[in-house]
Amino acid sequence: MAIIASYSELRDAFNGFTKDPNMKLPAYAPDGNNELLHNGPIRISMNVHAGQVDEIKIHSDLDQTPGWDEAFEGFEQGMGWSSINFFNAYQQVIKTNQPAVGEAHGITATHTDPAPRNDLTVTFKRN
Repeated sequence: MAIIASYSELRDAFNGFTKDPNMKLPAYAPDGNNELLHNGPIRISMNVHAGQVDEIKIHSDLDQTPGWDEAFEGFEQGMGWSSINFFNAYQQVIKTNQPAVGEAHGITATHTDPAPRNDLTVTFKRN
């Protein structure tokens, strides 16, 4: 898989953008697929190999919650990935409960929201 960025780069960008002290990524991420943050309905996991990240997942037990916005924007804004394509995919999955994909800046964000469970997941990968 293609590397998105180093964990330290993602952590610093995310933590620099997020305001909620409970929404900060830890200083270190071990190799493997790890849940690195669990705050209320929000969970963030990353697949890490030798300090490099090839997949990020944000999961929320609720479709629409302020924590989702902060988590998603922490990566989107923090890493300079802002795109209307990501927002449109989010809006589509919320409305249809069908997977939706947004692509921008070499990043693919795949949104899933299987009905009727009322949960939401986005997976970031490098194209």
